[in-house]
Amino acid sequence: MKLITTILALGATAQMAWAANGSLLTGIGPASGAQGGTGVSSNSGTIDAIHKNAATVGAQVYGEGKVNAELVLNVFKQGPKSDTGFGAVDSKAGVALMPSIGAGYKINDDWAFGVGVITYGGGVADFSTLAAHSGVDTKHMLIKLQPAVSYRANEWLSVGVAPILNYSTLYTNVLENSVQSTRAADAKFGVGAQAGVALKPAKGLDIGVTYQTRSKLGFKNMIDWGVLTTGTSTGLSPITVTQPTELAAGISYSITDTWRVAFDWRYIGWRGAAGYGDLGWTDQNVFALGTQYQLDKLALRAGFNYAKSPIESRTGTNGLGNYNFQGTTLPTVLVDRLNMIAFPAMGQSHITVGAGYAVSSDIDLDLAFLYMPKVTTVRSGTTLVTPPSTLGPYSLTTELTQWSVTVGGTYRF
Repeated sequence: MKLITTILALGATAQMAWAANGSLLTGIGPASGAQGGTGVSSNSGTIDAIHKNAATVGAQVYGEGKVNAELVLNVFKQGPKSDTGFGAVDSKAGVALMPSIGAGYKINDDWAFGVGVITYGGGVADFSTLAAHSGVDTKHMLIKLQPAVSYRANEWLSVGVAPILNYSTLYTNVLENSVQSTRAADAKFGVGAQAGVALKPAKGLDIGVTYQTRSKLGFKNMIDWGVLTTGTSTGLSPITVTQPTELAAGISYSITDTWRVAFDWRYIGWRGAAGYGDLGWTDQNVFALGTQYQLDKLALRAGFNYAKSPIESRTGTNGLGNYNFQGTTLPTVLVDRLNMIAFPAMGQSHITVGAGYAVSSDIDLDLAFLYMPKVTTVRSGTTLVTPPSTLGPYSLTTELTQWSVTVGGTYRF
């Protein structure tokens, strides 16, 4: 319990970066991360199995005592550069440290249990004290405690379930009447669940399907919309953020005893999730391709992950149009600014490579690298210019690159 508390505390103080697929990481462990985030069907480590498909927990490699334990640290860096019409400015947010820990126990040939404390996403954008960027300083952190149980019904079918306890923090600070607000983060818990199926229809062939429910979190005293829209305080408003529904399917195949390929598809329902959908995020279809080649104790890995950004470019917008954000009427230009400055989750194509090394029969060390080439998003339209209160143009441009390094170790006993 003390170790779980330590992981939660470390995650809560870490600088998060807007992650790879929207606000979510492509993969948690380095085996998955190096293979484009695949893992719904294949053996990609205990933590990623708990995270992606509980039915595969029993298929992991265990020690003589039928136990394995895994520790992962994801070092994530995002390079957003935002231009609100007064020159491009880099976010002051630094490198993200995203730790996860998990363990599995193979009870017998048919039953297995796993549990993980997993940092799986979030984001930060720091343009504090910059008037052209409204002093936006936001941070959202996502950690979950997830136990998982898998049952092998027969040689070709396994099923799994995993209740989810989400722990998340959020703060949103801005310039209010030329003074930077310094409100503390609010922390909330939310519940959800995952169910999965793993199939082995033929030798070397694995198929996985998994579904994850929404998880609702309500944060209090987040932002004063009145100050941002009219300059007059209307009090602090709450914000509801719902982690979205996810549906995923994957297939992996061993071409030879040493060469394996995997493909995953994942649907993320941002549009129907409070907070994300309120900002106009579109749903994502994520496509991931990965491969691993085994050279004795050394495993070489590579992959690719693609999903169209949930934040789309738009031009010709009426910035004074009314936009309903969780019961508050906002001008469209403010919603565009929130997407482009506060929540720039615009990742698309991700190239991944990595390796693993078996130090002994009980210890594995793994490493993964991810790089996302630059993505440019534009929101533009017209709004009132004061003075002289006439329609004038606005243009918001955000350029984004990402990279991450993931290291992990597995110990079996």
